[in-house]
Amino acid sequence: GLLAAMQERWEDGRSLCEEARQLALAESAPREIAFAHTFLGHNLCGLGQWDAAQTAYEQAIAGWEKLGDTSRQMEAIAGQVRALRRQNKIDTAKTAVAPLVTYLQTGSLSGANDPVRIYLTCHALFAEEDAAQAEKWLRQGKTWLDQRAATITDLAIRETFLNAIPSHRQLNHLHNIQHLK
Repeated sequence: GLLAAMQERWEDGRSLCEEARQLALAESAPREIAFAHTFLGHNLCGLGQWDAAQTAYEQAIAGWEKLGDTSRQMEAIAGQVRALRRQNKIDTAKTAVAPLVTYLQTGSLSGANDPVRIYLTCHALFAEEDAAQAEKWLRQGKTWLDQRAATITDLAIRETFLNAIPSHRQLNHLHNIQHLK
């Protein structure tokens, strides 16, 4: 489901996530259930099914909270914020993002599948009303990405890391635009 979402194969991803969720439920596997809900939310967003995505993310948030996996819970919160924003529920999205903003002040996103997407979510939410806040999130995401890229000594692999993952490409693009102004 996650790979399908990264490849923008939304319908395949939705189907795979629903199948994974059913298998995880049958096995009473809470970690796999939470993963299935998170990745289902990603694919439903790609399909423009915002209400269903929001529900999937809410279930993921509850699952990750029960498991005590805060970084993955933050990833699901970011997904919920994206779904709310696309539904034009900006005030609700700002309320939903509050625990994420608080967590990112001191917490680590170690374990999150796509930390850059979390920073991009915060950037997008604040971009229209608070340019300084939006720039802060863009800068933090770029710092995170550059620090990780610097640890990759093979230049071809580093280039793949920076450009093959959609959120990484988007962050670099936004950062370049911001600094050309």
